[in-house]
Amino acid sequence: ALMPNIVNTSNWEDVGFNTNLTKPYGFTPGTGSSVLLCLALGDTAARVTSIDAGGYTRYGSGALAVGGYQMEFWIRNNVTGSPTTAAIILDTSTFALVAAFNFDDDITGDEITSVNVANSSTPTVDITAASGSAVIMSFVSAFARTSSSPIPSGFALLAAGSQNHNSVYDADVGAGGSLTVGCTMDGSNSWDAVALELTGAGGGGTSIPVVSAGLRQLM
Repeated sequence: ALMPNIVNTSNWEDVGFNTNLTKPYGFTPGTGSSVLLCLALGDTAARVTSIDAGGYTRYGSGALAVGGYQMEFWIRNNVTGSPTTAAIILDTSTFALVAAFNFDDDITGDEITSVNVANSSTPTVDITAASGSAVIMSFVSAFARTSSSPIPSGFALLAAGSQNHNSVYDADVGAGGSLTVGCTMDGSNSWDAVALELTGAGGGGTSIPVVSAGLRQLM
């Protein structure tokens, strides 16, 4: 089976401050499709308790500290009922920023890379991805920057214009292998990034673990 296509996206958005938050998708996912939610929580001690009362499951083993945020990733497969929002329950009252990716079939998470901490104009993460898998790299910039030139060829930027939070993604990395995923910002500053690999839940390329770039400091 081929990796599902990305058919809708929703830019990183501040959804407020509370323990009960709502993410408007900005699109209506089709019946049988899947949604990946990427969350940046403002309190590093906070955790997501549930999304849509159990309709979503956590991707990976837990959260990652990224640039003062706690990053979590949740997947809902086989969407029904044409939802337009997701109800997010946190165990600590804090603010959250959330982005969404809508795939046209079921997906499963393979690995999350380690955080890559650096100071430059080129946020990147090195990973090794299975052939045909999807890769999404998300980064937090210390200052709002306009991003361009996503890499490798075939990757796309989630948001245009000046952003503190952005993502670079490709629904099918082709032959896969060792990839440096990222983009260029219009100025140099500190940033933190993390990358995910996903495959089609119904099968696809052989799933292999992501090899982390580890912690890298560029001065």
